[in-house]
Amino acid sequence: MHDALCIMHYASVSSLLAVVSLFNITKKEGAFIVDEICSVEQQCINKEIQTNRDYSCSEHAVCGDRNGVHRCHCDEGYEGDGQTCESVNKKDCYELLLTGNTEDGIYTIYPDGYPGGALEVYCDMTTDGGGWTVIQNRCNLDIDFYLGWEDYKNGFGDLNGDFWLGNEAIHYLTNQKESSMTVESTNEFTSEEDSVLYSLVTVGSEDDNYRLFWNGFHGVALQYVG
Repeated sequence: MHDALCIMHYASVSSLLAVVSLFNITKKEGAFIVDEICSVEQQCINKEIQTNRDYSCSEHAVCGDRNGVHRCHCDEGYEGDGQTCESVNKKDCYELLLTGNTEDGIYTIYPDGYPGGALEVYCDMTTDGGGWTVIQNRCNLDIDFYLGWEDYKNGFGDLNGDFWLGNEAIHYLTNQKESSMTVESTNEFTSEEDSVLYSLVTVGSEDDNYRLFWNGFHGVALQYVG
């Protein structure tokens, strides 16, 4: 059985000499060809040439040749077909959860615009469906939390123990997309546990003194945030 073939009529344009050369290219079923400026795609489907004049590159892609293929190619750090490109680097623990990471632990994320690029965080992948980026853990009382501005700006402690992630990191985490925040606390005398869920949480920049904003809350631990 022979493969279905299409004869594609292809035009090559030289921008310097304004010369147009016409020629035919034989392509197998399913094969495609893209014009020089990645604005038109032709594909061989059922021995017919299907033309897509809405072909264009993603903002995270470039038009060019890679491995002998001329088309839109995603930038480094992104993956996709060139028309649509998604970041390989995940912005938070929730995006990691969606890609199959279901174990609690330390992960590397890449919040939008974060000056350091990569950020190590502790991800809670089990509580209330998982995907939580932990910004503070204060259980063992072996870390001094009575520290100054720079310490709270940059973060301190051990991600496997007690820590504060850092106001600067939290600012970028909460401003890249809609975020919610859960505060869980345990009374050390009665062992009673409280929790509150805050919606549409953002933390301002250092110029705004890292002010905390939220739209609403549900729970009983409001007194722990101030």
